[in-house]
Amino acid sequence: MKRSIKIINKYFVFLTILVTIGGCSKESPKKNYIARVNNNYLTADEFNSLVDSSKQNLYKNEIIRNWVNKELLYQKALKDGITNNKNFERILADTKKELAVSMYLDNLYSKEKVTTVESEIEEYYSQNKNDFKLFYDAYVVNIIDFRNEDNAIKFRGALLGSNWNKTVNVYKGDSSILDITSNRLYYGYELEPTSLTRIVKELNQDEISIVFSDYKDIYTVVQLVQKIKKGNVPPLGFIKELVKRRLEAQKKEEFLKNYIKELYSNNDIEVKNQE
Repeated sequence: MKRSIKIINKYFVFLTILVTIGGCSKESPKKNYIARVNNNYLTADEFNSLVDSSKQNLYKNEIIRNWVNKELLYQKALKDGITNNKNFERILADTKKELAVSMYLDNLYSKEKVTTVESEIEEYYSQNKNDFKLFYDAYVVNIIDFRNEDNAIKFRGALLGSNWNKTVNVYKGDSSILDITSNRLYYGYELEPTSLTRIVKELNQDEISIVFSDYKDIYTVVQLVQKIKKGNVPPLGFIKELVKRRLEAQKKEEFLKNYIKELYSNNDIEVKNQE
């Protein structure tokens, strides 16, 4: 079942590319367009659609350049007869089928509304602890970034005489705060920039760093909550969202298995012996 879902995802990405190329290749009026390759135009509406569908933080110029590159290759592929190739037609037909299944499953899961309660999460975690063993040393940290160095220093001073949650609540109205991360687990290699990794590794449990700055006008304070060695299982509180996602995925898989059983019983199916 997991393999089938991976295949669906792979073909979904493939067909998305085809639809993007084909959809952006419609001939449009020679006005109110953003880019053109020969007689094919990228309109403002199509461009906005590309921006909305992009899962990457791309600049507008990058999105336009990507469209131009794809359009150039697509037009050349048309000239060279790629779309008349039997393999192309077969792959396209299979991909459309996989995309339809993928979209149908999305709608199905949306209607089903798989949910989990606290007791289920706790039970799943307890029964599957080995699945959550760490592959690398990990660090649970509190991090806060300020625009103003003086405010960062004051925050650190207040934190020394209190605890993280109380201090954050006191300062939450501070307009110079850029970002707050609380009780988040990171593998060592996930901590960026590298100076943050170095500082965290040198801290003892509950110790608070000095105010440091790696970027202009960004001042950071970090507190090490807990270090968890490779091969150990983090406490549930630090990985609850991960446990919840896996439990929900398992529920969806079980739901789909039962749903397909129902489809088997309601359809005429024949599989001939291949021996």
